[in-house]
Amino acid sequence: IKEQSKDINKSFGIWKDLPTEYFEIIESDIKEIREGINQRFS
Repeated sequence: IKEQSKDINKSFGIWKDLPTEYFEIIESDIKEIREGINQRFS
């Protein structure tokens, strides 16, 4: 169990180290993907 929490902390640390621009890019990509899916089903 301790090993797992170490891995989780490590991955959270990696996420924290990512620049905010990276998250903004991901968010805009997700928005575009969602819009594309919505257009396909509407």
